[in-house]
Amino acid sequence: MQGTPKMRNNLPVTEQERTFPQDQRLISTTDLSSRITYCNDAFVAISGFTREELIGQPHNLVRHPDMPPAVFAHMWETIKEGKPWMGVVKNRAKNGDFYWVSAYVTAIYEDGRISGYESVRSLPSRDQVQRASALYQRLRAGRSPTSWAARSLDVLEHGWPLLAAGAVSVAGYLSLPQYAALGVLMASLLGAWFLLENRQNRVIRQTLAEHPKAFTSPLVALTYSRNLGLQGQLDLAMVSEEARLQTALTRLVDAGVSVRSRASQSSDLSDA
Repeated sequence: MQGTPKMRNNLPVTEQERTFPQDQRLISTTDLSSRITYCNDAFVAISGFTREELIGQPHNLVRHPDMPPAVFAHMWETIKEGKPWMGVVKNRAKNGDFYWVSAYVTAIYEDGRISGYESVRSLPSRDQVQRASALYQRLRAGRSPTSWAARSLDVLEHGWPLLAAGAVSVAGYLSLPQYAALGVLMASLLGAWFLLENRQNRVIRQTLAEHPKAFTSPLVALTYSRNLGLQGQLDLAMVSEEARLQTALTRLVDAGVSVRSRASQSSDLSDA
């Protein structure tokens, strides 16, 4: 296995952003040394390089200096294990302009062994770009991925029902008879459970609504997940998306086999 490519500081850079259509995909493949072996027309166009300038070059030719080294270190650690990696990446065009992509990187196999990597990039949303930009700025400054204030607010947002239940229970214990205080404790815990369950279900409903193409069904979910309710439907949605991807890959493999078979038949006919 080849080593992880070194960070490359590509300069100069401009403040001019490039973009591409939402339905377009920027595709490239590399060998194990991260040298580009293929790139589609969309990738060539937005990069500003010619195809001849890209093929055979290290893929970090398009790396933007605003990208923290830790992001790519994590990417290489992941894909070398044969696992897919996904992330929002800021790339640099030849003239220094920048463009954001949502990259999905997978290993390419030949004879059961990793022979290279493929990256398929789509257009990220502006919310994703803003979150990535803020995160990468913190990482470049040597700070933790999330601030102490953000972590504290997250704890309060998720845990306030339990904190409130605890405060109510303590107040009941200090001011009420024992049995009444016990009743307050039980009621406050039940209320906290209800609020937490309601919040989790709301988040799951939002997640499912954001992925309308994912198949889900309360009935079918019972056969794919041990979880009941919306959590089971979310489990099914994840299984269905994996199945959809495997179906697409199978169709591609079948199409490739069919093309090779027809090419072989044509060759045999021409030789006859």
